[in-house]
Amino acid sequence: METKLETNKKIIDYGQELKKMNETLNYWKPVQGEHTVTFLSEAEECQYVEPDGKITSQWRFLIDRGFGPQSWTIPRSNSPNSVRGQLCQVAVQRGTLFGESLKIMVIGSGKERRYTVPAALTN
Repeated sequence: METKLETNKKIIDYGQELKKMNETLNYWKPVQGEHTVTFLSEAEECQYVEPDGKITSQWRFLIDRGFGPQSWTIPRSNSPNSVRGQLCQVAVQRGTLFGESLKIMVIGSGKERRYTVPAALTN
């Protein structure tokens, strides 16, 4: 059985498609330094599937750092000192994260990346 392709279809420009994806799937991957983050959503549960198939539970936020909306995912750690724990402390203090602007300090990179949320320290 022979399959024919229609010749009047638009040919996909993969470079343009990749560019569009990078513009619309705007993720924040924190780098070392001090950042001001405004939360445009509360946390939502999500999962990351690693290349080896291991599933990691995460939280996803929609944030703004002055460049338009971005998605930020953080590990679902059980430590109160983790970024998740610090954000929970702020949410308990303020009643929400939605609409809050917080300073977030990042030290290190990759698996050695550490966060400090100064607002969590003022209780």
